[in-house]
Amino acid sequence: MKMLMALVTIASAVALASAQTFSVPDDVALRIRLDDTLTSVDSEVGDPFSATVVDHGHYQNARVYGHIAEIDPSGKLKGHTSMMLRFDRLVMPDGRRASIQGEIVELLLA
Repeated sequence: MKMLMALVTIASAVALASAQTFSVPDDVALRIRLDDTLTSVDSEVGDPFSATVVDHGHYQNARVYGHIAEIDPSGKLKGHTSMMLRFDRLVMPDGRRASIQGEIVELLLA
């Protein structure tokens, strides 16, 4: 079984004021491991997913939550499917959370 890892750049979104929220600086790059299996056969637009930050440092073991924003199924001739993921929030191990936006800049199959 292959494990999907990604390098994601994060931009902090404006969050509602709360003692449990914090801000993530723009352009933070995090290496994450997808916790859920996402496939073009079983997954649907809107399905939630989570990932764990595997980098050592301040964000280690934080959880990233998001949802599938778009699935473009493969054609019979092209043979590849694309899936767009939206990153919604980052939750630190101590429970603090931040609304985020992110983009995948590199995919690794481990």
